Amino acid sequence: MFTESENEPLLSEHFITFCLHNIGCMLLFAQVDYLLHYMKVKPEWCHLRAFGNGLIVACTWQDVLCCIRNHNVSSSSPYNPYAESLVLSLYIYQCIIGKLQCQDPYYHAFVLIRTPVGYQNNNKTMSMLYFFCNGYPSMVDYTMLSMVQNGIVEKQTMKNVTSAINNYVRKPGAALVASLLLHDAYNGHNIDYPDNRKFYSNILLSFMVYYKYATSRTKSIIKSK
Repeated sequence: MFTESENEPLLSEHFITFCLHNIGCMLLFAQVDYLLHYMKVKPEWCHLRAFGNGLIVACTWQDVLCCIRNHNVSSSSPYNPYAESLVLSLYIYQCIIGKLQCQDPYYHAFVLIRTPVGYQNNNKTMSMLYFFCNGYPSMVDYTMLSMVQNGIVEKQTMKNVTSAINNYVRKPGAALVASLLLHDAYNGHNIDYPDNRKFYSNILLSFMVYYKYATSRTKSIIKSK
């Protein structure tokens, strides 16, 4: 067992690394955004989101395969630690440039819950969450939207593709993530030395994921500007 004084450097090192990763990711998004603006690629924000979510997919797909094969590894460390920072920094950058408005207060509340849970348990379950709730479906959505706005595909084609991704990837994936969050909460709960904060935060996030992504209708991005 570590004493409190022995744990402090580890926690501070984790926090510093977390901040540095987020700063680095935000700088990357700023550079890509500038490059898209310089190249006059339209719409910039749409390509930026597709790019950001593509990076999230690249950082999480190995953990997804591992958890699908064996859910008992869900609480172990991810193959790549950067997905957490990519998701949060993309969200913050979109807020800064004004492309993520307060149209969905529940999503902002969800981020406020998800971020500290992801910070304290950066594991394969969180990689699953980032893949199914952000990465792959959003990458496809914004790629299709950019193709529609550049006249490459028809709106109806986009509707068909995004609807299929939502119904057959995002929703079942979110249900699996919710179940893994519950699994991790109960599997890591020690009756003799309970960590109630971690236990209840996992359960809360599980219900939020299930309600937000597995059962509710996802708003169409066609109306996005």
